[in-house]
Parts: sequence; C-alpha cells; structure tokens
Amino acid sequence: MEFVLHPWHLLVLTLSALMNREQENAIEYLKTENQVLREKLGKGRIMLTDFLRVVGVCGVAGLAWADDGWSKRGHGLPLRWSETENVAWKTAIHDLGHST
Repeated sequence: MEFVLHPWHLLVLTLSALMNREQENAIEYLKTENQVLREKLGKGRIMLTDFLRVVGVCGVAGLAWADDGWSKRGHGLPLRWSETENVAWKTAIHDLGHST
C-alpha cells in the first residue's frame, strides 16, 4: 500500500511544530528563571507545594497567551459599545433574535 500525503497531514505537522516551539520557549524561560533564582538565593532553596507549582505554570501560560493576544495588536478591551462605536461588523437578522 502506498502512502499518500494529504493537505491535512501538513496542517497537523505545522501545528505540532508550532506547539513544540512554544513549549521549548516556555522551558527555556523557566530554566533561565531558575538559574537566576539559584544565583540570587545561593545555597538557600524555596520549597514549593504542588499547588504553588500549578499556580506558577498557569501564570506563565496566562502571560504567554496575554502577550500574544490583544496587547500585541495595540488594542485594549473596549469600555463602550454603540451602533457605530467599537463595532467590527453588523448584519441584519431575519425573524426574531432570541439572544440577550
């Protein structure tokens, strides 16, 4: 049986490469941070509970997401909306709309 390369194979490969790169960046950042903390603390060590480790990892992931989100595009979340202000697009809805 002959292997056929489909376009979705390339998509999966690209996505996995991007995820791998992000993971490597996070690991490199954590290694650097660890080295800096070791230099600062000397022989003293900080003992973290599992909860604090999870909070730290979630914090780093949240900062990475926030850095890639609205802040890079120069936007903050709008404080006001109206018919013409802070509206990206608008379309008419036929019949009744039931959203709140």
